[in-house]
Amino acid sequence: MIQNAASGFALGKDEAIKPETPEVNSRWTFQCVRGKEGLKSLEESWQSLADSDPQLAFYQCPAWAHAYLEHLAPQSEEIIFITGWRNQNLRLVLPLECVGSELLDRFPEPLALQRNLEGSAWLPCDRSYADLLKGASANHRSNLVRGQKRAAKLGSMRYDSFSQPDQLKTAMLHFLSIEASGWKGAQGGAVACKPELVAFYSTLCASLGSQGRCEIDLLWLESDPIASIFWFRTGGVLHLQKIAYLEKLSELGPGRLIMAEALQRACADSALRRINFITRCPWADGWRTEIAPVRDWTIYPNTWIGRVVFTLERVKISFKQRLRSLLKKRLADYLCYEALWELPADLFQAGSML
Repeated sequence: MIQNAASGFALGKDEAIKPETPEVNSRWTFQCVRGKEGLKSLEESWQSLADSDPQLAFYQCPAWAHAYLEHLAPQSEEIIFITGWRNQNLRLVLPLECVGSELLDRFPEPLALQRNLEGSAWLPCDRSYADLLKGASANHRSNLVRGQKRAAKLGSMRYDSFSQPDQLKTAMLHFLSIEASGWKGAQGGAVACKPELVAFYSTLCASLGSQGRCEIDLLWLESDPIASIFWFRTGGVLHLQKIAYLEKLSELGPGRLIMAEALQRACADSALRRINFITRCPWADGWRTEIAPVRDWTIYPNTWIGRVVFTLERVKISFKQRLRSLLKKRLADYLCYEALWELPADLFQAGSML
């Protein structure tokens, strides 16, 4: 049905898409709207749909689409929303971004390529923090205790979590300052160095914060904030957006310390059931995270250029798989095989926090 909807409308027009089998889907209609005006026409119905879903994810909120269109989309009119309505109630929203000058429905059946990505790390928090800590690696627990002792010698520590809209504004300023304090700020990669990202996250902080779906944690050493985590809360899940710490205090492991505090808070909150790290996050491996599979699909038009690119990508994926298999086989004879194989992934993680 999604495929029919995607190919059945003319871009630039808002029109209903009639199902091909009305005897089966007679109560369903599909529409397409475009850009900011289209989103505005959907916002109230979309918000009602989001509020009715107990398993909602943060990126399924209309506030996320609004912030993206307002601050990050190269051309907002290239964003389209395919919507499914049943009995005049919104039941489906499929945001799409048009890339390139041609449309897939002008060509024969497109080519699809699936990739298995590294996965999404998560931790259950519907248990006690003591159980969660017990499941962490011995090395991680040792580093955590060592960091707490070192911090105690420098002064008293305090952990705060902010979720009220007026509190979030000040907390966001602290987060931006902390994240830009090290190499990210020096190299221009911090959020504070990019006005469009500051506007994007500030908009989300205000809109989702007003719904009780945004939280910012701060860890203080005496009167100075030394680490921060930026979260979204939806569907009983805390989704980690950003984590940052003062690099000059890296020997304390402030990222590790604030995460421990955040996990204690999460385990004590009966409304929360898991922590979602969104990406693979090797720096969180010490907590023995679970990994949810993530798959990526790329659609190529069935033109000669599309077929060439599709074939080259398949060859590249096949080559990487064969090379990885060969290296594993050759290294299997060494006792240090696991450490050797995992070491590069840890070394080259540019976003490593702990």
